[in-house]
Order: sequence, then C-alpha cells, then structure tokens
Amino acid sequence: MTAQTYTYESEFFFAILDSIEQEIAVIRKDGAIVYVNDAWVGFGDHNDKSKEDWLRSNYLDACTSAEKVGEPGVHDIYEGMVSVIEGKNSLFKHEYPCHSPTEKRWFMMTIAALKGYGNELFVITHSNITLRKLAELKVESLAQRDPLTGLSNRRHFENHLDIEWHRSRRERTPISFIMIDIDHFKSINDKYGHFIGDMCLKAVATVVGSSARRASDLAVRWGGEEFVLILANTNRQAAIEIANQIRMSVEQLKSPDFGNCTVSAGLSSAIPEGDDYGGIMKLADKALYMAKETGRNKVFSFSEDGS
Repeated sequence: MTAQTYTYESEFFFAILDSIEQEIAVIRKDGAIVYVNDAWVGFGDHNDKSKEDWLRSNYLDACTSAEKVGEPGVHDIYEGMVSVIEGKNSLFKHEYPCHSPTEKRWFMMTIAALKGYGNELFVITHSNITLRKLAELKVESLAQRDPLTGLSNRRHFENHLDIEWHRSRRERTPISFIMIDIDHFKSINDKYGHFIGDMCLKAVATVVGSSARRASDLAVRWGGEEFVLILANTNRQAAIEIANQIRMSVEQLKSPDFGNCTVSAGLSSAIPEGDDYGGIMKLADKALYMAKETGRNKVFSFSEDGS
C-alpha cells in the first residue's frame, strides 16, 4: 500500500501508532503534550487520567510537581529530558518503577527529538519492562540467598548493613548486631553425618529467620554453623531479649534425627557515628566468644564503649 492508494494517510499512521503496545507521547519544547497514542491513554486510564487530561498536561511541569513531593528518580528524568530538549544529548533513557495498588510494574522511558521537526517536537516512549525486571530481581534474590537455609548470604548482608547503618546514623537511632553459633556442631556432624547436620542448620535458620520481622531486619547465614541478625532501630536491651528468645527457642527444638541442640549468641549495639561499622561487628564477635567460653547456651553483650 502506498500513500497514493490510501486516502487518509494521517489516519493510517495514527492507526499504526494506536496499534503499538509501547506508550507514545509527543511534547513541545516547553513540555506541553500535543499527542498521545491509545497505549498511553490506557496507561492514563489505569491512573485515572483521560486522553483529554493528558492533552491538557505539561510533562515538564508534572515532573516538577512530582519532584516537590519527593517521588524518587524524578529529578534525573527532568534533567535528562531538558538535556535532550536543549540539544545537549540526542537521547535519554531512564528505567523506573511505577507500581499500581494491585501490581508491581517497571518501565523504560526514552525521549528524543522527533525527526523532521527540528527542535520543536520531542517523542517520549514508555516501554513496559516488568517481565524482564521481575526475572532480574529473581536472579538477584537467588544470588543473595544461602541455598541451604534460604537466609540471606554475606553479599546481601554487606549491602543491607551499609544502608541501615547510614540510616541509623542519620536518624540517631540504635542498631544491634547479633552473632549466633550452634554449640558443638562438629559433634552433630561427626555423630549423625552431614545430611543430619544440614537438617540441624535449617532448623536453627528457621528460628533465626523468624526473628527478622521488619523490612529493616536481616537474618544471615554467616558461614558454617554461624548466623548473624541485623536489627535496626533496636537498642541493646531489646536485642538481648531477642537473642534470648532465639536461644530458648532453639533449646526447645526436639528432632528425631539430631535430638537437641543449643546456640550461643554475642551481640553489640550502637548509635552510629561514622561510616565504619567494623567496631560493632568485632564487639559482637568478642561477645560470642565470651558466651562460648563461659559455658555455651548463653547470650553475652557489649555496647560500643565496651561495657
């Protein structure tokens, strides 16, 4: 089909654009929206915004308003769009979440000058990349998990502790760090074998993991028979209570395979001052050593001043 054989050429091309799943909008250099396709309108309907609403909107103004209420990533989007509109860049791309009340969604936003219209019109596209993002998150989650116990691994621990440490420093709230070790675990392996030893590890991991009840908490398999629990916004006394709850819950475990086992725990608490959290980890490790040296099946604690 040629342009000569099709009477309504513009309607033909609009029909093509409206058949595309990718969301498309065209804006002027001042940010005013002059065109949206059906996919864009469908997205707008999902967010209670009609086509007429979009065509009365200014995309740059919307970004400015969103930035004022603290929506993440909006400043980068605004700056990227302006860089294209001002001719500093030919293309800008930005990946962002746009979750609805019923589902998690991610999009890739791009903006480029509309060919043939100089620096007057710019085309914005939004591509739904949710399936790709969910696959990436699944792979990332698996990479941050201990395959035996399902708890987080040391890689996730380092990222999480860094975030919570700086949050606690900013908000002037305490953070606690508990190290937990299964008592005489070598004897369990030697007596029953590694398969039963793994069952013991998983049973203790379930108890430790159940103590990480908030998004800011993290239960980690540190290595071997050792576990770590990060507790943000938790002072020393509260951490001692949690550690003792873990100790008593493990003591009450009764397995037909490995019988009973116990754990020792060492913990430390602090209100962060600097960037280095090595000190609190060393104190928790020292406290764990003291718990084991003084008879095991105990909880020992230090604050950052060593008391």
